[in-house]
Amino acid sequence: MGLVKQAQGDLSAARQFIEQSMTLFSEFNDLVGLERASVAMGFLEIDAENFEAARSHFLTFLRARQRVHAVRYILAAVLGTAVVCAHFGDPFTALVWALSVLQHPGLDWEARQRAETLCAGLQAQLTPDQISQAQQEAVGQPFNAILSGIVGQ
Repeated sequence: MGLVKQAQGDLSAARQFIEQSMTLFSEFNDLVGLERASVAMGFLEIDAENFEAARSHFLTFLRARQRVHAVRYILAAVLGTAVVCAHFGDPFTALVWALSVLQHPGLDWEARQRAETLCAGLQAQLTPDQISQAQQEAVGQPFNAILSGIVGQ
């Protein structure tokens, strides 16, 4: 229901539903549900332009000790972190991360759409040389190295 409210633009109601979901998932030790809700909350915070809160949600999820970490949620969290990175003035690094996600074999349709849209916006902010360098960096680094760099922030 939180995602529906978010799509309708009612971010306050969406936040309440997602927070309730996170509480319930925690109480029932539903790690997959908690991961899904944590990533959803990160994107809600981006929509609300609370970029520090978004970064916190994504990094908390990626750093969690007790986790399932379904690949789709990891990829989504990396994309969310890339959005935050771009917002804070580093479109180059954000593009490297988004391109890395696009190369991942576990990429689902939703993440692909989000990554392609993000890449197009980021490329518009960079020179052709910067884009080429970002592409080389994304190809030259294993995804785990990119992920470790993000988690180490």
